[in-house]
Amino acid sequence: MIAWSILWLAAPTLELIFEPELPAPQAAAVRRYVQSAGLDGQATQVIARLKDYIEKLDRFTAPQCTVNKGVYRCLMSESPRIADLLITGDIPFGILRSDLERRSSLRSGRRLPADEFGRAEQPY
Repeated sequence: MIAWSILWLAAPTLELIFEPELPAPQAAAVRRYVQSAGLDGQATQVIARLKDYIEKLDRFTAPQCTVNKGVYRCLMSESPRIADLLITGDIPFGILRSDLERRSSLRSGRRLPADEFGRAEQPY
């Protein structure tokens, strides 16, 4: 019994910090997915695996993961998303506004590329 409690206390844990805070069901789903990466192995490998899993979600920008005394902490902030596409101005006669909207690579709800944005202090 004592051996099991020691193993349980020594097992690495995962703490996810969301900015802004996610609703509980979404946070639980993200936590389950990220925990499936596994917390066994060297700390550098585990952190790389956690970052890879988080980036595959295509929801958060540049996750920051650290480890301290067996507790892995990952700070994640939601990436900016395209709300809507609005084309304004004078358009040449032969081009329809609907054609421009249809051919645009910008779609509502898509994530903007994370590498073009800075940190929280200077996001743009």
